[in-house]
Amino acid sequence: MTPLGNPPLAPAHCTADGITAIEKRFRRRWLMASILMLCLVPFIGMATQQTMHSMLTLPSRWLPDSLPERQALERFIDEFESGNSVLLSWPGCAVDDPRLAEVAAAITALRSDASRTEEAAYFDETVNGYTALQELMEPPLSLSREAALSRLRGSLVGQDGDFSCMVVVLTEKGLYEREVSISVILREAERVTGIDEAQFLLAGPAVEGAFLDAEATFDANRLSIPSTIVSALLCWWCLRSWRYTAIVLCTALFGQGLVLASMHWSGVRMNALLIVLPTLVLVLTVSAGVHLVNYYYDAVRRFGVPGAADRAFQAGRRPCILAVVTTAMGLLSLCVSDIEPIVQFGLFAAGGVSVTIALLLYVLPGALVKWPAMVTPAMTVGDDGAPLPRLRRFDRILDAYAAGIQRYALPLCVLFLIGTFVAGYGLQNIRSSIAFDSLFPPESRISRNYEVLERDLGPLVPVEVILHFDDRNELPFSDRIDVVRRVGRAIGRVPHIAGTLSGATFSPKLTQDAPDEQQAMALAARLQLPIRRDLSEAALLPLVLPTAESHRAALAFSRPVTALTTVSLHHSTFREGAKFADARVVEVLSRPPRTSLAALQAFAHGALPSDATEPVMYAVDESPASFPTSQVPSVELLKSRALAVAEAEIRQQLIRRNYFYETDGRQSWRISARLPAMQELDYHQSLIDLRQVVDPVLAEVDAGQRPTISAEYTGVMPVVSKSQRILLHDLYSSFLTAFGLVALAMIFVLGKIRAGLIAMLPNVFPAAVVFGAMGWWNLPVGIGTMMTASVALGIAVDDTLHFLTWFRIETTRGHDRAEAVRLCFGHCARAMIQTTVICGMGMVVFALSGFVPTGRFAWLMLTLLSATLVGDLVFLPALLNSSAGKWFQSRT
Repeated sequence: MTPLGNPPLAPAHCTADGITAIEKRFRRRWLMASILMLCLVPFIGMATQQTMHSMLTLPSRWLPDSLPERQALERFIDEFESGNSVLLSWPGCAVDDPRLAEVAAAITALRSDASRTEEAAYFDETVNGYTALQELMEPPLSLSREAALSRLRGSLVGQDGDFSCMVVVLTEKGLYEREVSISVILREAERVTGIDEAQFLLAGPAVEGAFLDAEATFDANRLSIPSTIVSALLCWWCLRSWRYTAIVLCTALFGQGLVLASMHWSGVRMNALLIVLPTLVLVLTVSAGVHLVNYYYDAVRRFGVPGAADRAFQAGRRPCILAVVTTAMGLLSLCVSDIEPIVQFGLFAAGGVSVTIALLLYVLPGALVKWPAMVTPAMTVGDDGAPLPRLRRFDRILDAYAAGIQRYALPLCVLFLIGTFVAGYGLQNIRSSIAFDSLFPPESRISRNYEVLERDLGPLVPVEVILHFDDRNELPFSDRIDVVRRVGRAIGRVPHIAGTLSGATFSPKLTQDAPDEQQAMALAARLQLPIRRDLSEAALLPLVLPTAESHRAALAFSRPVTALTTVSLHHSTFREGAKFADARVVEVLSRPPRTSLAALQAFAHGALPSDATEPVMYAVDESPASFPTSQVPSVELLKSRALAVAEAEIRQQLIRRNYFYETDGRQSWRISARLPAMQELDYHQSLIDLRQVVDPVLAEVDAGQRPTISAEYTGVMPVVSKSQRILLHDLYSSFLTAFGLVALAMIFVLGKIRAGLIAMLPNVFPAAVVFGAMGWWNLPVGIGTMMTASVALGIAVDDTLHFLTWFRIETTRGHDRAEAVRLCFGHCARAMIQTTVICGMGMVVFALSGFVPTGRFAWLMLTLLSATLVGDLVFLPALLNSSAGKWFQSRT
């Protein structure tokens, strides 16, 4: 393998004319690039603004479509609801407080207000504890208060049986505009209750997403500017030139805007996880500019201003390009992740850094020619009479430091290798988490709300268990309700689950078997459809009802007309955005039958005419009937028909409540449960616990036959569980990918396999030590910290390349390894320290973010960059001074 060669410190043609021609070329490039950037600024500015206004953080949608968990969630959204709800309550909110129902009614009433149709489109349905309790206590269920409360505990009512809440389910439109939809909910609640908006307690996936968007917007508006100012001041401190600082910073800002604009042009929406992306591009570009200007200053000190720009470009171009390539490799390794924002982060960061630093290499030499450095080379004369730059105080410190590294090279190498191995052993204990406390700071309003609600109401992280009955299942409707009820009770026994809501919660018990008249009449009474065996003594008289807007047609059988009750046979429901626009249950009655017996037989046998013009109701009169008793349908047949009518009504109610879905060949029943957000739970283990209690119930129902009932687990909790496992896998896979790519690049650059692999040791050291320590201390890896390992590896190699470039140059000049290392410190140690400070301090500003992953990303980047500097200024020089250093010497 042939090495790429070493860049010269002086241009190939050192004549005055040659340098002048090169300088003219540099200035021409700088002028053309500046004009082009100025022309593009308006377009980039508008696209950047569009990107920042597209802020939308949807953690539940971050998994790829190919994963079963994402497919199950999408199926749940299509068949039931969006899964994004807003839970609203207030201090002292009681289940008997009618304001719960009034707020729900106010939100529902938006649909009938023509002037507020835009707001009405945000909401799907509302559920509240007050209304739910009243419905359970009224016919047809007629539960006692305690029995009704037991069904609602842990979901709509607290364990004390008093504290309550309301839940507003958002449509897809409400989800994507959740800031507006939540403000509408708060406004209506404040108007109805008279409670100040700040006192309301909010929770739910939509609230969490809105908080993340607000924090990300705050970071973009309030933290990006201080970060840029810090980077600019540090850049000036390093370069001591406002002109050079302005050139580097303007190029970095242009690249920052280009990244944001490219997101808009690519159709990618900004989210909380991408908010540090522009700043990362900026600090890496500024760091590259500092390195390049330091090459220029070194050339000025050695040879003077004439030709210094070309010498700096020739010396710095190769290591800068290689540094960009390795940084891009580290960033692109994030693309192996299955989490969409991480992939987007890697792609746009790699592209942004590459384009921006390429632009910097095109622009900066011309600026150096346009405004040459006012540095007078401090020269001295060596023993051989050759001119040498005079040592400064910092250089003398570095010389002493280099001597110490040379003296203790072997012990230092052994110490670093042992430290890397011991710390890296802790990687086996590392765990991932994207639970609530890994996203939101404990002092935030949303955290305080969750603490109160989980204490007074119950767990808040939704998990949905969907029971699918296929077309081979022969269980009648009433038995399926019983299966759902049994599964719900089993789920309630899972640790940390306080209660469930399902179709069984709002359904009466329907019994198919009624061997005697007493049970038949009890069933009829529960269904509000009194059936008497002495119907032969009654005459049924048709009573035409006006056609109501809801198109309700009813039958009732009772001796006194005053006892008349109704059972819905047909109910048309219109829901915006729903798949069913006209849910017909039973055909509407048409012309009144000629005789009351015909009506009774039509009801019993389900033979109802379909060419309806007006719904009718049949009432029982006091006068006797004159038709044969033998033609009167039996009680069993009437009861069966009554059950069919009741089942149809229950089915329709459950569809309206989003707890039941039916399609060709399948019925799906939804059971909703919740797990705590504020406790440190293993959601994967909770899923295992759920399966362990649900599967035996289904196996018992399907005993002796092929399985016809299956359970599917979806909602926020299964998605979070899958994301946590993916994060841990992505941490290892992305780092190994970055290591492999960067190692290949190092082998290619150095021309030797051993040299390339040895050079990776100082770059593996930071990640092994930092993440290994997290494993030893049982600190979780979050979605923000996961990205830092690969990013830091790509950045760490930058300084390694600069150091090795100078090492090969000095050994080529005839210096031994120890002297070459000493000279390398003088060439690039200052720039390495400066760029680490710029990157670290520019990013650490985001530690003030209210979005925990962003803050942890900032702190961990600072820690990793500091460890990287130690590796490059201690471990790498020690390796070069040891016997391993011979593999890095140039062959020429």
